[in-house]
Amino acid sequence: MHIKKFLDFEAHLDEATVALLGAPFEYSVPRTGLADGPQNIRHMSHLLESYSPRLDRSLQEMKLCDLGGVTFGRDIIESMRLITEEVGTINNKKVVVIGGEHTVTVGVVEGLKEKYPELVIIQMDAHADLRNEYEGKKYSHACVMHRCLELVGPERIYQLGIRSGEKEEFELGRQQCHLSSQLRLDEVTLKKLQGIPIYLTIDIDILDPAYAPGVSVPEPCGVSPHELFEAIYSLSGLNIIGFDMVEVLPSHDPGQITAAIAAKIIREAILTFWGGDRRLTRRHRGRRERKEV
Repeated sequence: MHIKKFLDFEAHLDEATVALLGAPFEYSVPRTGLADGPQNIRHMSHLLESYSPRLDRSLQEMKLCDLGGVTFGRDIIESMRLITEEVGTINNKKVVVIGGEHTVTVGVVEGLKEKYPELVIIQMDAHADLRNEYEGKKYSHACVMHRCLELVGPERIYQLGIRSGEKEEFELGRQQCHLSSQLRLDEVTLKKLQGIPIYLTIDIDILDPAYAPGVSVPEPCGVSPHELFEAIYSLSGLNIIGFDMVEVLPSHDPGQITAAIAAKIIREAILTFWGGDRRLTRRHRGRRERKEV
């Protein structure tokens, strides 16, 4: 089957500044079909323009490479090794990964940690994902941030927008991570994180199911797309070295609206972090009166 590239990502890897990698992986989720997420997001990206009116920037002004997807086996450990190795081969590029279930983030972080020993993770998610095990498995969508915590260490994960999890997860998040129901970091924290290499992981279920029904574990009372975009824009001054977009489930996505939102999030994030001056003007960062992105 021919795999579409994301929007106009036609550059060769050696000339690109941003490399996009599909991770069509599912292993532990209650609903099947996440492996189709990357291709559906790519497909819906072709209904988008390259230009962002909100940011006044265009992907056509950048060198972007779509590397296709990682071929996974059935063994979870082997699959994590494969994505770690794949990320490890992408040198001197910003990295974008499209899942697939959230577990792929563990493999990505392990690959990046070798290059960035001081790596910090920002997670935007409905769920804490801090269980040590889930259904007898240590590698699971419900355990992904616990495994990441083991990789990067305490106080190096900022969990934003969290509204679901077991009591023990919230206790661990407050003790060893920076867990918050708020979606945006305060100015003190943003200043503290200046210059530190940061990986952003976005689980699409951060959005309310009314906006993003195509997810593996829908959680009511989520945020709106506008709120999520504003949170992404607020990170513009940070040293984001990569991000992922995970958990889009096409089989439960009427009209592919979740995939369409995911594609737009990817476009806006790339342009925000790497499309020009990283620090947006106050007019762009703080503007709330404009409701459309």
